[in-house]
Amino acid sequence: MKLPHSELVKKIAQNARMSESDTDRFLKALQFSITDAIQEEGDIVYIQNIGSFTLKRRAGKIDKLSGSAVKRDDKMFISFKPSKGLTIWEA
Repeated sequence: MKLPHSELVKKIAQNARMSESDTDRFLKALQFSITDAIQEEGDIVYIQNIGSFTLKRRAGKIDKLSGSAVKRDDKMFISFKPSKGLTIWEA
């Protein structure tokens, strides 16, 4: 099940007893900070009890469905690895 951003903001705002606008601003700042640290500085971002974010390269592929080989370029993406504490949470 995917949790939309707006629902996540509502849940965090309820649990933290903060306004939804402050929570939304915080999440956007967190997202920007993680992306900036990974892309600009090449760091691994680790948030205790949540997980780590790293920048990885996905190798290009050859598309053979069309009948002709068309190479796709390599892509950079942000990878998330949950911490052990996050994987054992129970609902």
